Amino acid sequence: QWFLDKHGWTTNQLVEGLICAITNNIVEENWSVRRKERAARMAAIKLSAINIPAVTNFFRQFNERDDTSKLKGIAIPSMFRRTNLEPEIMAYMRSLCVRTNVYCNVGFDVVYDMFETLNTMSDELKSAATNRVASFIYFSVWSTTRDIAWQDRELAKFLPAYSNSVQRLSALRHVAATTENWRTRAIVQKEVERLSSLPTNQLNNISWIAADVTGGK
Repeated sequence: QWFLDKHGWTTNQLVEGLICAITNNIVEENWSVRRKERAARMAAIKLSAINIPAVTNFFRQFNERDDTSKLKGIAIPSMFRRTNLEPEIMAYMRSLCVRTNVYCNVGFDVVYDMFETLNTMSDELKSAATNRVASFIYFSVWSTTRDIAWQDRELAKFLPAYSNSVQRLSALRHVAATTENWRTRAIVQKEVERLSSLPTNQLNNISWIAADVTGGK
């Protein structure tokens, strides 16, 4: 606000200026130029703090691009940070999640920003949103290719019932069979062995968490 007051700019003019600063510095061949990358990043951070539709619209279009990965950690969380994580918002996040070339490098940022968004919500909305976030993280474990073991551990801390569940065993068997990362495979295989050793009646069944996973797995 001090910038607007000092220079006599309107909010719309500031938004236009920040968008220009981003778009003029993210030409793909210029990403290796540190000064340009830093300028684009700082403009994106400033822009993400402005809560008007023009900003949301810009980031929505920005997130459709495949050549802007270095700013996705700012741009994707900007789509939900000031929401109540409504169903349509989470559906949008799932649409990005399945496009791993857009999403997979920023799963870490997204999960932490969702937790922070939950912490700022009113209590009457938090319970339903908590379930939606848990369901989204589970969907991400099935759908992405990076930080899978970390997301699984965060989900187990976030939703304790998931720690020993049929759904976790199913997801980690899938990860163990499909991941190309040997470290991830070793981590999840160890957890698969632990869960497989438990009697079936000691595994929780939280079927709602898997509702968005293809085939209801």
